[in-house]
Amino acid sequence: MAQVASGKEVLEQAKTLLVNARTIEELKQAQAVV
Repeated sequence: MAQVASGKEVLEQAKTLLVNARTIEELKQAQAVV
């Protein structure tokens, strides 16, 4: 059970990191345009 829970937490963290990375890339692109 603990491994499954930690696995879900890792997936959630990975999703959050991916979302943050996308927003950061968008910010960089927006700044590059400006």
